[in-house]
Amino acid sequence: MTKAHSVDTEKPRQPIDRARLRALTDSLPESQEDAGRFIRGAREGERY
Repeated sequence: MTKAHSVDTEKPRQPIDRARLRALTDSLPESQEDAGRFIRGAREGERY
């Protein structure tokens, strides 16, 4: 008879490199559309 073994499947989390994250977000283009308008449009699109 074989015994079942419990195995941790989650990998340990790595700390966030704030400088790398800042470089990434700074490289992204600024949105031309207001966030609220975008969300309202997305909701309306799903509704109909």
